[in-house]
Amino acid sequence: MKFNLKYTLFVAAGLLAAQSCTNLEETPYDVIPTSEFGGTPDQQAALLGPLYSSLGEYFDRYAALNTVTDEQVIPTRGGDWKDGDAWKRLQQHSWQVSTDDGTFNGLWTWCYNSITSINQQLGNITDPGTLAELKTLRAFYHYVALDHFRNIIIADKIGGDSPTQRPPAETFAWIEKEVKEAYPNLSEDVGGKFYGRINKYVADMLLAKLYMNAEVYTGTARWADAKAECDIVISSGKYSLEANLFNNFTTNNVGSKENIFVVPFDASKRGGST
Repeated sequence: MKFNLKYTLFVAAGLLAAQSCTNLEETPYDVIPTSEFGGTPDQQAALLGPLYSSLGEYFDRYAALNTVTDEQVIPTRGGDWKDGDAWKRLQQHSWQVSTDDGTFNGLWTWCYNSITSINQQLGNITDPGTLAELKTLRAFYHYVALDHFRNIIIADKIGGDSPTQRPPAETFAWIEKEVKEAYPNLSEDVGGKFYGRINKYVADMLLAKLYMNAEVYTGTARWADAKAECDIVISSGKYSLEANLFNNFTTNNVGSKENIFVVPFDASKRGGST
């Protein structure tokens, strides 16, 4: 049998030409293109996950600052916990920006990184319930910043002029307005898919905390308003005190009737503790 090289090459070239394709665009079937995601309320709610996830850092961010008050003392035993006298400087209010600034800057940065992430997502949200959740969550981060630093930035948009720090009374009024405007569109559901998410009762809790310190922030006491917000949570019948206080702090405390706002943790999906 004779082997015709020229004929073989001709046939191979023809086969390659027949099987080649100039359209290299793929049609993915296992993912949703970014441009097609977020059109439904459920899809928009799914975008909240990363924004809620940063709450897992809450305790770590502010716990060290308790040492500047009488709430917490970290004693040095030998060389343990000396840490270059960092805790001593905090306790004595003699901290140094060059060595201890991270203790304060960490909380500030956490608040405003979280706020910025929310602002970046707000433009993609059209569902009223999801929008209300995000605005209340943004108000919560502003509340944390207000409570720790007093004169803070109201970051309610992306871009624009360099923001300036506002007096506490102005920030107080802005937080109150944001939460009250969002309130009608927040859910009354407790637990289930709203476990770890903001509902109306979380908003009531946030307003109650805001009003409890109103005299410090604004010079005017708001005790009656704080009580009214607490009464809403109590009268809803959806929360109650646990017979055993420690049930609220067990590893599996999903069934707690006392916890109003929680941060879910998971060994594989969201590690850490708070």
